[in-house]
Amino acid sequence: MNLLLQSKVLARVFSSDDRFAYMIQGSYGRRSCRVYDNSCNLVVEIQRKAATLEGNTFGEDVFQLIIWPGFDPVLAMALVVLLDQMFS
Repeated sequence: MNLLLQSKVLARVFSSDDRFAYMIQGSYGRRSCRVYDNSCNLVVEIQRKAATLEGNTFGEDVFQLIIWPGFDPVLAMALVVLLDQMFS
């Protein structure tokens, strides 16, 4: 794996039998993260909400959670909660 990509790893998630399950890369502070499974497939993406509402932009803590088909949305939200606890 590229060393530059390694520096952007926020967390690695392991299964109960200590096997690698997911890798989270990006910047949670900027709400720009991607979650990859153990085959390096993108399964979840956290993006800062870029839209405006009546001329006002959303706050930095407003984001959209994009979940790829087949991935458990409850697990995706649990990862967001954990990231929030780790980096807030």
